[in-house]
Amino acid sequence: MSLSKDERVLALIERIFGEDTAKVFEVLLRRGKNVRDEEIAREIGMRVNSVRKALYQLHANQVVSYKKLYDPTTRWYTYLWSINEVGIKSLIERRIKLALNVLRQRLEHERSTVFFRCKKGSCPKISFDEALENSFRCPYCGGELEQVDNTEVIRRLEEEISKLERALSACHSR
Repeated sequence: MSLSKDERVLALIERIFGEDTAKVFEVLLRRGKNVRDEEIAREIGMRVNSVRKALYQLHANQVVSYKKLYDPTTRWYTYLWSINEVGIKSLIERRIKLALNVLRQRLEHERSTVFFRCKKGSCPKISFDEALENSFRCPYCGGELEQVDNTEVIRRLEEEISKLERALSACHSR
């Protein structure tokens, strides 16, 4: 079963901003445009200040926008919140680019480094330089070190980079 676009965006919002902010965002997804923060708070049983904090966080990341209306009778401003589709697309693109950058750095490190691990296999792998400094003995357990074949790690990194590049390309074509 594949997730809908809204479910994927909601999952991303939760991963980035947390569960409470995702609840606020979910109300905006359901209700559409021009939703008051008090209405959101009432609907999900959250304090208004917590809802506003979540909305400000989403607004700072251009995921939501607001209209500010002045009530001359009460002399208060009312904020009407809406989802910013363009901002969501931009957030997704930024996250993909960030992930690509991290994965490309990791791939370069995996390609350019010879790794060793103790024969037990339970200790972290170390670079050739670290292995040499430790006379090819594991610095964690003292066991004998053997060279690690990281071709599978490299293949998986290349695969993940390719998927993200396709996703980024799809973002640009919409």
